[in-house]
Amino acid sequence: MDQEVAKPEFCEKEYLVYLEKLNDQGTNMFNAAPYLQKEFGLSGYQSTAILRYWIFSKRR
Repeated sequence: MDQEVAKPEFCEKEYLVYLEKLNDQGTNMFNAAPYLQKEFGLSGYQSTAILRYWIFSKRR
């Protein structure tokens, strides 16, 4: 069953671009939330929600 994940209201395009760059560099994306936190000053909740959205959007 496909799961739909809504885009978090606090998700900015620059966060998704950053995740793409990490992915292109070979980063284990399941562990990428702390990178978002550090780079953009996001909370753990925010970075995890954005990462979850990014991961599920790649499955489409």
